[in-house]
Amino acid sequence: MVSAPTLVVLLVLSIFLLVFFIARLKMHASIALILSSLALGLATRIPLEKLVSTLEDGIGSTLSYLALIMAFGGVLGKMLDDSGGAEQIARTLLRKAGKQNAAWVMAGIGFIVGIPIFSDVGFILMVPLVAVIAKNAGMSRMKIGVPLLVSLHAIHCIVPPHPAATAVTEILHADIGKVIMTGMPLALLCALMATSYIILLSRNSSVSPVLADEVIAGPHQNASDSELPGFGITLLTILMPLVFMVSKTILAALLPAGNPLRPLFDFLGNPFTALLISVIFAYWSLGLARGKKAGELSFLTGKSYRQIANVMLIIGSGGAFNAVITASGISHTLGIMIGELPVSPVILAWLLTGLIHLAVGSATVAMLGSSAIILPLLQSNPALNPVAMTIAIGSGGLGFVQFTDSLIWLGKEYLGLSLANALKSISVATMIASLIGLSGALLMQYGV
Repeated sequence: MVSAPTLVVLLVLSIFLLVFFIARLKMHASIALILSSLALGLATRIPLEKLVSTLEDGIGSTLSYLALIMAFGGVLGKMLDDSGGAEQIARTLLRKAGKQNAAWVMAGIGFIVGIPIFSDVGFILMVPLVAVIAKNAGMSRMKIGVPLLVSLHAIHCIVPPHPAATAVTEILHADIGKVIMTGMPLALLCALMATSYIILLSRNSSVSPVLADEVIAGPHQNASDSELPGFGITLLTILMPLVFMVSKTILAALLPAGNPLRPLFDFLGNPFTALLISVIFAYWSLGLARGKKAGELSFLTGKSYRQIANVMLIIGSGGAFNAVITASGISHTLGIMIGELPVSPVILAWLLTGLIHLAVGSATVAMLGSSAIILPLLQSNPALNPVAMTIAIGSGGLGFVQFTDSLIWLGKEYLGLSLANALKSISVATMIASLIGLSGALLMQYGV
Protein backbone atom coordinates (compact mmCIF):
# COMPACT_ATOMS: atom_id res chain seq x y z
CA MET A 1 0.00 0.00 0.00
CA VAL A 2 1.46 3.36 -1.05
CA SER A 3 1.22 6.09 1.61
CA ALA A 4 -0.63 9.34 0.99
CA PRO A 5 2.49 11.59 0.96
CA THR A 6 4.19 9.21 -1.45
CA LEU A 7 1.18 9.30 -3.79
CA VAL A 8 1.35 13.10 -3.90
CA VAL A 9 5.08 13.04 -4.61
CA LEU A 10 4.58 10.51 -7.39
CA LEU A 11 1.89 12.66 -8.99
CA VAL A 12 4.18 15.70 -8.92
CA LEU A 13 7.00 13.64 -10.45
CA SER A 14 4.68 12.34 -13.17
CA ILE A 15 3.74 15.93 -14.06
CA PHE A 16 7.42 16.86 -14.21
CA LEU A 17 7.95 13.86 -16.48
CA LEU A 18 5.10 15.05 -18.68
CA VAL A 19 6.68 18.52 -18.86
CA PHE A 20 10.03 16.97 -19.76
CA PHE A 21 8.51 14.90 -22.57
CA ILE A 22 6.58 17.83 -24.05
CA ALA A 23 8.89 20.81 -23.45
CA ARG A 24 12.32 19.20 -23.60
CA LEU A 25 11.90 16.24 -25.94
CA LYS A 26 9.22 17.98 -28.05
CA MET A 27 7.08 14.87 -27.86
CA HIS A 28 3.45 14.98 -28.99
CA ALA A 29 1.17 15.54 -26.01
CA SER A 30 -0.81 12.33 -26.61
CA ILE A 31 2.31 10.11 -26.49
CA ALA A 32 3.70 12.07 -23.53
CA LEU A 33 0.45 11.59 -21.61
CA ILE A 34 0.35 7.83 -22.25
CA LEU A 35 4.00 7.37 -21.20
CA SER A 36 3.47 9.48 -18.08
CA SER A 37 0.33 7.49 -17.30
CA LEU A 38 2.23 4.21 -17.58
CA ALA A 39 5.05 5.53 -15.38
CA LEU A 40 2.60 6.76 -12.73
CA GLY A 41 0.68 3.48 -12.83
CA LEU A 42 3.83 1.43 -12.33
CA ALA A 43 5.11 3.72 -9.57
CA THR A 44 1.81 3.51 -7.67
CA ARG A 45 1.80 -0.31 -8.00
CA ILE A 46 -1.25 -0.74 -10.16
CA PRO A 47 -1.08 -4.42 -11.20
CA LEU A 48 0.27 -4.95 -14.70
CA GLU A 49 -2.79 -6.90 -15.78
CA LYS A 50 -4.96 -3.94 -14.70
CA LEU A 51 -2.79 -1.08 -15.95
CA VAL A 52 -3.49 -1.38 -19.68
CA SER A 53 -7.21 -1.88 -19.10
CA THR A 54 -7.19 1.23 -16.89
CA LEU A 55 -5.69 3.25 -19.74
CA GLU A 56 -8.17 1.80 -22.21
CA ASP A 57 -11.10 2.51 -19.91
CA GLY A 58 -9.91 6.10 -19.40
CA ILE A 59 -9.61 6.71 -23.13
CA GLY A 60 -12.90 4.97 -23.89
CA SER A 61 -14.96 6.66 -21.20
CA THR A 62 -13.67 10.09 -22.20
CA LEU A 63 -14.10 9.73 -25.95
CA SER A 64 -17.36 7.78 -25.74
CA TYR A 65 -19.03 11.02 -24.72
CA LEU A 66 -16.87 13.48 -26.65
CA ALA A 67 -15.90 11.83 -29.94
CA LEU A 68 -19.05 12.66 -31.92
CA ILE A 69 -19.52 15.98 -30.14
CA MET A 70 -16.04 17.00 -31.29
CA ALA A 71 -16.72 15.63 -34.76
CA PHE A 72 -19.98 17.54 -35.17
CA GLY A 73 -18.41 20.71 -33.79
CA GLY A 74 -15.59 20.32 -36.30
CA VAL A 75 -18.09 20.05 -39.16
CA LEU A 76 -19.86 23.24 -38.02
CA GLY A 77 -16.54 25.07 -37.88
CA LYS A 78 -15.52 23.86 -41.33
CA MET A 79 -18.86 24.87 -42.84
CA LEU A 80 -18.53 28.32 -41.27
CA ASP A 81 -15.03 28.68 -42.70
CA ASP A 82 -15.72 27.33 -46.19
CA SER A 83 -18.95 29.24 -46.74
CA GLY A 84 -17.54 32.62 -45.73
CA GLY A 85 -19.94 32.88 -42.81
CA ALA A 86 -17.15 34.06 -40.49
CA GLU A 87 -16.23 36.80 -42.97
CA GLN A 88 -19.88 37.93 -43.11
CA ILE A 89 -20.14 38.15 -39.31
CA ALA A 90 -16.95 40.20 -39.15
CA ARG A 91 -18.03 42.60 -41.91
CA THR A 92 -21.47 43.13 -40.42
CA LEU A 93 -20.22 43.85 -36.90
CA LEU A 94 -17.53 46.20 -38.16
CA ARG A 95 -20.04 48.09 -40.30
CA LYS A 96 -22.35 48.55 -37.32
CA ALA A 97 -19.70 49.50 -34.76
CA GLY A 98 -17.17 51.36 -36.92
CA LYS A 99 -13.47 50.70 -37.36
CA GLN A 100 -12.62 53.02 -34.48
CA ASN A 101 -14.09 50.36 -32.21
CA ALA A 102 -12.28 47.57 -34.03
CA ALA A 103 -10.68 46.10 -30.88
CA TRP A 104 -14.09 45.66 -29.23
CA VAL A 105 -15.55 44.27 -32.44
CA MET A 106 -12.78 41.68 -32.74
CA ALA A 107 -13.49 40.53 -29.19
CA GLY A 108 -17.14 40.12 -30.18
CA ILE A 109 -16.20 38.28 -33.36
CA GLY A 110 -14.05 35.86 -31.36
CA PHE A 111 -16.94 35.32 -28.97
CA ILE A 112 -19.33 34.37 -31.80
CA VAL A 113 -16.99 32.56 -34.19
CA GLY A 114 -15.34 30.71 -31.31
CA ILE A 115 -18.50 28.79 -30.42
CA PRO A 116 -18.12 26.09 -33.09
CA ILE A 117 -14.39 26.51 -33.91
CA PHE A 118 -11.27 25.54 -31.94
CA SER A 119 -9.44 28.64 -30.71
CA ASP A 120 -6.24 28.23 -32.72
CA VAL A 121 -8.15 27.41 -35.92
CA GLY A 122 -10.47 30.37 -35.41
CA PHE A 123 -7.51 32.68 -34.88
CA ILE A 124 -5.68 31.53 -38.00
CA LEU A 125 -8.94 31.83 -39.94
CA MET A 126 -9.46 35.46 -38.88
CA VAL A 127 -5.83 36.67 -39.06
CA PRO A 128 -6.21 38.05 -42.62
CA LEU A 129 -9.12 40.16 -41.42
CA VAL A 130 -7.04 41.34 -38.44
CA ALA A 131 -4.30 42.54 -40.80
CA VAL A 132 -6.72 44.34 -43.13
CA ILE A 133 -8.55 46.13 -40.31
CA ALA A 134 -5.29 47.11 -38.61
CA LYS A 135 -4.00 48.60 -41.89
CA ASN A 136 -7.18 50.51 -42.69
CA ALA A 137 -7.61 51.81 -39.13
CA GLY A 138 -3.93 52.66 -38.67
CA MET A 139 -3.72 50.43 -35.59
CA SER A 140 -1.24 47.77 -34.55
CA ARG A 141 -2.08 44.13 -35.08
CA MET A 142 -1.62 43.68 -31.35
CA LYS A 143 -4.53 46.01 -30.59
CA ILE A 144 -6.78 44.23 -33.09
CA GLY A 145 -5.57 40.63 -32.83
CA VAL A 146 -5.05 39.99 -29.11
CA PRO A 147 -8.70 40.72 -28.17
CA LEU A 148 -9.71 38.18 -30.82
CA LEU A 149 -7.24 35.61 -29.48
CA VAL A 150 -8.29 36.04 -25.84
CA SER A 151 -11.98 35.89 -26.72
CA LEU A 152 -11.51 32.66 -28.67
CA HIS A 153 -9.48 31.20 -25.80
CA ALA A 154 -12.11 32.18 -23.20
CA ILE A 155 -14.89 30.43 -25.13
CA HIS A 156 -12.62 27.42 -25.65
CA CYS A 157 -11.90 26.98 -21.92
CA ILE A 158 -15.21 27.94 -20.31
CA VAL A 159 -18.14 27.22 -22.63
CA PRO A 160 -19.42 23.83 -23.85
CA PRO A 161 -19.67 22.30 -26.41
CA HIS A 162 -15.93 22.93 -26.68
CA PRO A 163 -14.24 19.60 -25.90
CA ALA A 164 -12.27 20.47 -22.75
CA ALA A 165 -15.14 22.46 -21.21
CA THR A 166 -17.58 19.67 -22.08
CA ALA A 167 -15.28 17.00 -20.65
CA VAL A 168 -14.91 18.85 -17.33
CA THR A 169 -18.68 19.39 -17.21
CA GLU A 170 -19.23 15.66 -17.66
CA ILE A 171 -16.52 14.61 -15.17
CA LEU A 172 -17.87 16.90 -12.44
CA HIS A 173 -21.50 16.00 -13.27
CA ALA A 174 -22.46 19.63 -13.79
CA ASP A 175 -25.58 20.57 -15.77
CA ILE A 176 -24.33 21.53 -19.22
CA GLY A 177 -27.16 24.02 -19.78
CA LYS A 178 -26.30 25.85 -16.56
CA VAL A 179 -22.61 25.87 -17.46
CA ILE A 180 -23.48 27.47 -20.82
CA MET A 181 -25.88 30.01 -19.31
CA THR A 182 -23.33 31.15 -16.73
CA GLY A 183 -20.23 30.59 -18.84
CA MET A 184 -21.33 32.58 -21.92
CA PRO A 185 -21.77 36.00 -20.24
CA LEU A 186 -18.74 35.34 -18.04
CA ALA A 187 -16.54 34.47 -21.04
CA LEU A 188 -17.74 37.65 -22.76
CA LEU A 189 -16.87 39.70 -19.66
CA CYS A 190 -13.43 38.02 -19.57
CA ALA A 191 -12.85 39.02 -23.20
CA LEU A 192 -14.05 42.60 -22.70
CA MET A 193 -11.88 43.18 -19.62
CA ALA A 194 -8.86 41.77 -21.45
CA THR A 195 -9.65 44.06 -24.41
CA SER A 196 -9.75 47.07 -22.08
CA TYR A 197 -6.25 46.19 -20.95
CA ILE A 198 -5.00 45.80 -24.55
CA ILE A 199 -6.45 49.19 -25.55
CA LEU A 200 -4.72 50.78 -22.55
CA LEU A 201 -1.47 48.98 -23.31
CA SER A 202 -1.52 49.99 -26.98
CA ARG A 203 -1.56 53.70 -26.07
CA ASN A 204 1.97 53.39 -24.71
CA SER A 205 3.14 50.54 -26.94
CA SER A 206 5.94 50.72 -29.47
CA VAL A 207 4.24 48.16 -31.73
CA SER A 208 3.92 49.59 -35.24
CA PRO A 209 0.75 49.59 -37.38
CA VAL A 210 0.54 47.00 -40.13
CA LEU A 211 2.17 47.95 -43.42
CA ALA A 212 0.33 47.49 -46.71
CA ASP A 213 2.66 44.77 -47.95
CA GLU A 214 2.18 42.78 -44.75
CA VAL A 215 -1.53 42.14 -45.32
CA ILE A 216 -2.37 38.52 -46.07
CA ALA A 217 -5.38 37.94 -48.29
CA GLY A 218 -8.08 35.74 -46.84
CA PRO A 219 -10.07 33.29 -48.99
CA HIS A 220 -13.25 35.42 -48.85
CA GLN A 221 -11.70 38.86 -48.52
CA ASN A 222 -12.60 40.00 -52.03
CA ALA A 223 -16.06 38.42 -52.11
CA SER A 224 -19.09 40.72 -52.21
CA ASP A 225 -21.68 40.54 -49.43
CA SER A 226 -24.12 38.85 -51.81
CA GLU A 227 -21.62 36.04 -52.35
CA LEU A 228 -21.49 35.31 -48.61
CA PRO A 229 -24.16 33.74 -46.38
CA GLY A 230 -26.52 36.18 -44.68
CA PHE A 231 -25.59 37.42 -41.20
CA GLY A 232 -28.83 36.21 -39.60
CA ILE A 233 -28.77 32.67 -40.98
CA THR A 234 -25.07 32.32 -40.11
CA LEU A 235 -25.64 33.48 -36.55
CA LEU A 236 -28.62 31.12 -36.18
CA THR A 237 -26.51 28.20 -37.41
CA ILE A 238 -23.72 28.94 -34.91
CA LEU A 239 -26.02 29.46 -31.93
CA MET A 240 -28.43 26.61 -32.63
CA PRO A 241 -26.69 23.93 -30.50
CA LEU A 242 -26.50 26.31 -27.53
CA VAL A 243 -30.20 27.15 -27.88
CA PHE A 244 -31.13 23.47 -27.72
CA MET A 245 -28.89 22.74 -24.72
CA VAL A 246 -29.96 25.80 -22.74
CA SER A 247 -33.64 25.16 -23.55
CA LYS A 248 -33.33 21.71 -22.03
CA THR A 249 -32.14 23.18 -18.73
CA ILE A 250 -34.81 25.90 -18.66
CA LEU A 251 -37.66 23.52 -19.49
CA ALA A 252 -36.40 20.98 -16.94
CA ALA A 253 -36.91 23.66 -14.29
CA LEU A 254 -40.36 24.61 -15.60
CA LEU A 255 -41.89 21.22 -16.38
CA PRO A 256 -42.78 18.78 -13.58
CA ALA A 257 -40.84 15.51 -13.44
CA GLY A 258 -43.68 13.42 -14.84
CA ASN A 259 -44.44 15.65 -17.80
CA PRO A 260 -44.43 13.56 -21.02
CA LEU A 261 -42.52 16.33 -22.85
CA ARG A 262 -39.50 16.09 -20.55
CA PRO A 263 -37.92 13.07 -22.33
CA LEU A 264 -38.25 14.81 -25.70
CA PHE A 265 -36.53 17.98 -24.53
CA ASP A 266 -33.87 15.95 -22.70
CA PHE A 267 -33.19 14.17 -25.98
CA LEU A 268 -33.07 17.33 -28.09
CA GLY A 269 -30.96 19.18 -25.52
CA ASN A 270 -28.32 16.48 -25.24
CA PRO A 271 -25.07 17.89 -26.74
CA PHE A 272 -24.86 14.94 -29.14
CA THR A 273 -28.38 15.51 -30.51
CA ALA A 274 -28.16 19.32 -30.45
CA LEU A 275 -24.96 19.33 -32.48
CA LEU A 276 -26.21 16.69 -34.92
CA ILE A 277 -29.34 18.75 -35.66
CA SER A 278 -27.18 21.85 -36.06
CA VAL A 279 -24.84 20.08 -38.49
CA ILE A 280 -27.78 18.95 -40.63
CA PHE A 281 -29.13 22.51 -40.59
CA ALA A 282 -25.67 23.85 -41.54
CA TYR A 283 -25.55 21.47 -44.50
CA TRP A 284 -28.59 23.34 -45.79
CA SER A 285 -28.01 26.92 -44.58
CA LEU A 286 -24.30 27.15 -45.39
CA GLY A 287 -24.16 24.47 -48.07
CA LEU A 288 -27.07 23.28 -50.17
CA ALA A 289 -28.87 26.64 -50.05
CA ARG A 290 -25.72 28.24 -51.48
CA GLY A 291 -25.28 25.83 -54.35
CA LYS A 292 -23.07 23.19 -52.76
CA LYS A 293 -23.48 19.61 -53.91
CA ALA A 294 -23.88 16.63 -51.57
CA GLY A 295 -20.47 15.32 -52.65
CA GLU A 296 -18.81 18.61 -51.69
CA LEU A 297 -20.42 18.50 -48.25
CA SER A 298 -19.18 14.94 -47.78
CA PHE A 299 -15.65 16.04 -48.71
CA LEU A 300 -15.78 18.99 -46.28
CA THR A 301 -17.02 16.67 -43.53
CA GLY A 302 -14.10 14.30 -44.03
CA LYS A 303 -11.69 17.23 -44.07
CA SER A 304 -13.08 18.55 -40.79
CA TYR A 305 -12.63 15.14 -39.16
CA ARG A 306 -8.95 15.12 -40.05
CA GLN A 307 -8.53 18.53 -38.43
CA ILE A 308 -9.86 17.38 -35.04
CA ALA A 309 -7.87 14.14 -34.86
CA ASN A 310 -4.99 15.84 -33.03
CA VAL A 311 -7.20 17.31 -30.31
CA MET A 312 -9.15 14.07 -29.99
CA LEU A 313 -5.99 12.06 -29.34
CA ILE A 314 -4.82 14.53 -26.70
CA ILE A 315 -8.17 14.46 -24.91
CA GLY A 316 -8.36 10.66 -25.04
CA SER A 317 -4.83 10.39 -23.64
CA GLY A 318 -5.75 12.92 -20.97
CA GLY A 319 -8.60 10.60 -20.03
CA ALA A 320 -6.08 7.78 -19.63
CA PHE A 321 -3.97 9.94 -17.30
CA ASN A 322 -7.07 10.77 -15.27
CA ALA A 323 -7.98 7.08 -15.02
CA VAL A 324 -4.56 6.24 -13.56
CA ILE A 325 -4.83 9.13 -11.08
CA THR A 326 -8.19 7.69 -9.96
CA ALA A 327 -7.19 4.00 -9.93
CA SER A 328 -4.03 4.70 -7.93
CA GLY A 329 -5.98 6.45 -5.18
CA ILE A 330 -4.27 9.78 -5.82
CA SER A 331 -7.47 11.66 -6.61
CA HIS A 332 -9.13 10.41 -3.40
CA THR A 333 -6.06 11.26 -1.32
CA LEU A 334 -5.66 14.72 -2.79
CA GLY A 335 -9.37 15.36 -2.46
CA ILE A 336 -9.12 14.78 1.29
CA MET A 337 -5.95 16.85 1.63
CA ILE A 338 -7.30 19.76 -0.42
CA GLY A 339 -10.55 19.71 1.50
CA GLU A 340 -8.65 20.27 4.75
CA LEU A 341 -6.76 23.33 3.48
CA PRO A 342 -7.96 26.74 4.76
CA VAL A 343 -8.55 27.97 1.21
CA SER A 344 -11.70 28.01 -0.90
CA PRO A 345 -11.99 24.84 -3.04
CA VAL A 346 -12.96 27.12 -5.94
CA ILE A 347 -9.61 28.91 -5.70
CA LEU A 348 -7.78 25.60 -5.32
CA ALA A 349 -9.44 24.20 -8.45
CA TRP A 350 -8.47 27.34 -10.38
CA LEU A 351 -4.89 27.38 -9.07
CA LEU A 352 -4.31 23.66 -9.59
CA THR A 353 -5.47 23.91 -13.21
CA GLY A 354 -3.36 27.00 -13.78
CA LEU A 355 -0.20 25.45 -12.40
CA ILE A 356 -0.62 22.33 -14.53
CA HIS A 357 -1.26 24.59 -17.55
CA LEU A 358 1.90 26.54 -16.74
CA ALA A 359 3.85 23.31 -16.53
CA VAL A 360 2.58 21.42 -19.59
CA GLY A 361 1.51 24.32 -21.84
CA SER A 362 -1.90 22.89 -22.68
CA ALA A 363 -5.16 24.23 -21.26
CA THR A 364 -6.94 21.04 -22.33
CA VAL A 365 -4.49 18.72 -20.55
CA ALA A 366 -4.55 20.93 -17.46
CA MET A 367 -8.35 21.02 -17.27
CA LEU A 368 -8.68 17.26 -17.65
CA GLY A 369 -5.92 16.56 -15.14
CA SER A 370 -7.24 18.85 -12.43
CA SER A 371 -10.85 17.70 -12.83
CA ALA A 372 -9.89 14.15 -11.82
CA ILE A 373 -8.30 15.53 -8.64
CA ILE A 374 -11.18 17.88 -7.83
CA LEU A 375 -13.98 15.33 -8.36
CA PRO A 376 -13.58 13.53 -4.97
CA LEU A 377 -13.58 16.88 -3.21
CA LEU A 378 -16.83 17.76 -4.96
CA GLN A 379 -18.35 14.39 -4.07
CA SER A 380 -17.43 14.72 -0.39
CA ASN A 381 -18.74 18.28 -0.04
CA PRO A 382 -22.39 18.64 -1.11
CA ALA A 383 -22.22 22.39 -0.52
CA LEU A 384 -19.93 22.85 -3.51
CA ASN A 385 -21.59 23.95 -6.73
CA PRO A 386 -20.50 21.73 -9.67
CA VAL A 387 -21.10 24.59 -12.12
CA ALA A 388 -18.89 26.96 -10.10
CA MET A 389 -16.13 24.33 -9.90
CA THR A 390 -16.39 23.70 -13.65
CA ILE A 391 -16.06 27.43 -14.36
CA ALA A 392 -13.12 27.66 -11.91
CA ILE A 393 -11.27 24.89 -13.74
CA GLY A 394 -11.98 26.48 -17.12
CA SER A 395 -10.76 29.85 -15.81
CA GLY A 396 -7.56 28.21 -14.59
CA GLY A 397 -7.01 26.84 -18.09
CA LEU A 398 -7.64 30.31 -19.50
CA GLY A 399 -4.77 31.89 -17.58
CA PHE A 400 -1.11 31.08 -16.91
CA VAL A 401 -0.22 31.38 -20.62
CA GLN A 402 3.58 31.53 -20.80
CA PHE A 403 6.48 30.18 -22.88
CA THR A 404 5.22 26.60 -22.69
CA ASP A 405 1.90 27.43 -24.38
CA SER A 406 1.68 27.48 -28.19
CA LEU A 407 -0.80 30.37 -27.86
CA ILE A 408 2.11 32.73 -27.16
CA TRP A 409 4.02 31.66 -30.24
CA LEU A 410 0.90 31.61 -32.42
CA GLY A 411 0.08 35.19 -31.48
CA LYS A 412 3.69 36.32 -31.68
CA GLU A 413 4.22 35.06 -35.22
CA TYR A 414 0.86 35.95 -36.77
CA LEU A 415 0.65 39.38 -35.16
CA GLY A 416 4.32 40.26 -35.76
CA LEU A 417 5.11 40.84 -32.08
CA SER A 418 8.39 40.68 -30.24
CA LEU A 419 8.49 38.10 -27.47
CA ALA A 420 8.40 40.87 -24.87
CA ASN A 421 5.28 42.40 -26.43
CA ALA A 422 3.67 38.96 -26.78
CA LEU A 423 4.14 38.33 -23.06
CA LYS A 424 2.97 41.84 -22.09
CA SER A 425 -0.13 41.53 -24.23
CA ILE A 426 -1.21 37.89 -24.53
CA SER A 427 0.05 36.56 -21.17
CA VAL A 428 -1.23 39.48 -19.12
CA ALA A 429 -4.54 39.73 -21.01
CA THR A 430 -5.31 36.01 -20.57
CA MET A 431 -4.39 36.27 -16.88
CA ILE A 432 -6.78 39.19 -16.43
CA ALA A 433 -9.49 37.13 -18.15
CA SER A 434 -8.65 34.17 -15.92
CA LEU A 435 -9.05 36.25 -12.76
CA ILE A 436 -12.39 37.58 -14.00
CA GLY A 437 -13.49 33.97 -14.57
CA LEU A 438 -12.33 33.01 -11.07
CA SER A 439 -14.30 35.94 -9.61
CA GLY A 440 -17.39 34.72 -11.43
CA ALA A 441 -16.91 31.19 -10.06
CA LEU A 442 -16.53 32.55 -6.53
CA LEU A 443 -19.72 34.58 -6.91
CA MET A 444 -21.57 31.50 -8.10
CA GLN A 445 -20.35 29.53 -5.09
CA TYR A 446 -20.64 32.14 -2.35
CA GLY A 447 -22.59 35.06 -3.81
CA VAL A 448 -26.26 35.90 -3.73
